[in-house]
Amino acid sequence: ERFIDRLHAYNFGEAYEFDLTEPGVARPMIPDPTSSRWTMYDLANVAIGYSSRVTPLQVATFYNAIANDGKMMKPYIVECTERNGVAEKTYGPMLLNSICSKATADTLTRALKRVTSDGTAKVLRNARCQVAGKTGTAENESDKDHSWFIGFAPAEDPEIAVVVMMEFSGGTGGGNCAPIARNIMQKYLSK
Repeated sequence: ERFIDRLHAYNFGEAYEFDLTEPGVARPMIPDPTSSRWTMYDLANVAIGYSSRVTPLQVATFYNAIANDGKMMKPYIVECTERNGVAEKTYGPMLLNSICSKATADTLTRALKRVTSDGTAKVLRNARCQVAGKTGTAENESDKDHSWFIGFAPAEDPEIAVVVMMEFSGGTGGGNCAPIARNIMQKYLSK
């Protein structure tokens, strides 16, 4: 219960309003240990990303909090909407939660940099700048797994976060998704 409660404290189990969706981002599904559906495998599965359902935007928001020294910000895409040249509604940075200290965020960033320098996403080792990120491969009932990568760059002063997910990819996050993320980040950072 403490582990699952902590995920909720990070807003990881909560839906939040987002400027381009109605009525908001889908509510994540994280198993509840007080539920009759809880199994003896759920805790281990949730710890490695199984048995839960979250959107790429929710995962990116969580990783962006690491990139932002532990501050989880509400995502937004546009700065304002206008009608006849007059601003109707403005959007901007809004703090959702502080998930950890700057020291903890720095430690997590160092670990994520190791994934891209020596680990499963080492295809990013020679990227234009240092990337911090994580790969994943999720088993499913078919022969082909889902794969993903999430990362931010430059790792020390982030400007961009990228999530790449492939369903039924038949490969790994490092093999399938990290190269795509690298291309997106390099195009963005070469502007």
